Amino acid sequence: RDLHDIFVLQEELTRRIVAAIAPQVEAAELTLARRIRTPNLRSYELALRARAHATDALVNASRESRNAAIATAEAALQIVATCQLALTTLAWLHWQHVWFWTGPSTKESLASAIDAANRAIALDPLDHEPRAHKSFCLTVAQEYDGALSEAHVAIELNPNPCDALQGLAAAQLISGSPEAAIESLFLALRLNPRDPA
Repeated sequence: RDLHDIFVLQEELTRRIVAAIAPQVEAAELTLARRIRTPNLRSYELALRARAHATDALVNASRESRNAAIATAEAALQIVATCQLALTTLAWLHWQHVWFWTGPSTKESLASAIDAANRAIALDPLDHEPRAHKSFCLTVAQEYDGALSEAHVAIELNPNPCDALQGLAAAQLISGSPEAAIESLFLALRLNPRDPA
């Protein structure tokens, strides 16, 4: 084939791929649009702030930032008890307390993280993130089958975020599959080489 034919072939393949996946992308967008969102903008704003503080708390390993973020997420839940973003963020923050040993007690932080994750999952079973946080918590609780299961579901729901792959790697490593854990971590690193975790 000459060079022109290669470009024609490339364009034809691109069109066929787009035509094949476009209906799935549209269906996914419609599903996302139908997902439950908080009916109160103030609650959602507080949940977003808590999430931003949670990221800072993780990057800086800051107990003070983590506690402030927990208070902000809880304030969002005082307004709307079903604010899924606030619950997901709480799960992440309490898991951070467990990981960095900064909470009042590991057992209490672990229970709070799992509870918040379960509540977030009940509100939106299609969100991968609370499942990823729950996977980390179940690994710490030495419930490896549950940790692996939650991580696999999180990855099935969204194969791109590295937090789910990191959760899977942690469960794989501690449950005795270090080779699989290394593969998961390399994939997470390829997906997001700038991830602070």
